[in-house]
Amino acid sequence: MSLFASAFDTGLTSGPSYTTLTAPKSAKAQIKRKRPSYPETQDREDGRVRNVQKNFERVMKRVDGGEVKPKPRKEGTEVMGMARHGKKHNVKPATHNVEQNAIAKPGLGKSVLSPKETSYQSTSSASRERPAPAELPLPHDISKSLPKTSSAEEGLTNLQQGMKAKLEGARFRWINEQLYSTKSTEAVEMMKKDPKIFADYHMTHRALTSAWPQPPLPHLISLLTPLSAGTLVVDLGCGDAGLAKALVPQGKVVLSYDLVGDSGVPTDGQGTGGWVVETDFLEHVPLPGRPGGRSTAAAEEEEEAQPIKKSKKKGKAKASEASEVVDVVVCCLSLMGVNWVGGIYEACRILKQGGVFHIAEVTSRFISTEAFISKIESFGFELEHQEAPSSHFTLFRFKKSASTPHGPARGEAGWHARVKDGEQILRGCVYKKR
Repeated sequence: MSLFASAFDTGLTSGPSYTTLTAPKSAKAQIKRKRPSYPETQDREDGRVRNVQKNFERVMKRVDGGEVKPKPRKEGTEVMGMARHGKKHNVKPATHNVEQNAIAKPGLGKSVLSPKETSYQSTSSASRERPAPAELPLPHDISKSLPKTSSAEEGLTNLQQGMKAKLEGARFRWINEQLYSTKSTEAVEMMKKDPKIFADYHMTHRALTSAWPQPPLPHLISLLTPLSAGTLVVDLGCGDAGLAKALVPQGKVVLSYDLVGDSGVPTDGQGTGGWVVETDFLEHVPLPGRPGGRSTAAAEEEEEAQPIKKSKKKGKAKASEASEVVDVVVCCLSLMGVNWVGGIYEACRILKQGGVFHIAEVTSRFISTEAFISKIESFGFELEHQEAPSSHFTLFRFKKSASTPHGPARGEAGWHARVKDGEQILRGCVYKKR
């Protein structure tokens, strides 16, 4: 007789008790929360919904209580959309060294660049950011230095005068920023739409520079006064032609150029107009001069090699025949556009060999004074004197030693790069907001 109940013995109502041996549960399994079981179909679904709601309420209580804090992401885990997997990617900074980016190809004597890296190298130099502009303080009240433009202003209250001064300062800052941050061609278009911008800007600019410890214009006038009568002086970026108005009575011949001429432009009552010739002097000055550049240098070398044959040909002028007539060129705080290098080229083109080039510029604009001097000398100038008569500006005097401008001329290969380099030498100039 078997001691164990058989599955076929259905008549047994009771039987011996026996225990099933099971492995001990781990601590983790022992503390595992048991989910309540529910009947089939709808009751089971309702139970799951209630469980989700209870879990959500527990989590929100922990969040509100400050128990749950976001984990800080490690550097590199968000690269290429891999943040959710927590994979770390080492992102190396881009390098501009061609040798380090070279990929060695089997069977070649030297390494070459992949197409992707080649395109990157070609655009890296062109995408250099423009340096931050230099900031100059704007006086708290410039209205006292400005002339009265109408009799109606005399009846303004102090509050109205203060509001008017703020509007004039804001307008001046906006115009000034446009002139320094764009090409001169864009500034010309802006002033063609509203010629009064030119008069308003220079009226305020004259009032501001007059408050400097030593304005540059009187200093330049004192330097040019000893020149003999009949000396031809060209003022590039003349503003309201203050230099000409001071030197012409002394017998000098002064030609004044700026983006807008003063004929027909509203003035402040200090002149009748007609002093300023309208021209974009950073692009072209309407005066004779040889363009120079690489083509002219090659022609001069050929002429020196065959001087006799060149002189016998009638009707053809020699490449070395001088056409320049200007003795002195002045740029007083006028190298404003991002294409300011074009003004240096024009000054070198129209100056006689041995002529003098005076530059007065805001000191805080120079990223590197040495680089600025080197850029000017690359056209064929030599620095003769440099001084800082005031804390606000620096004065340079160059002498044209070359017969024609050196380096790439306007329109030749390398000209645009030459102009672009100027943006890394002179920064813009803006006035601080009050």
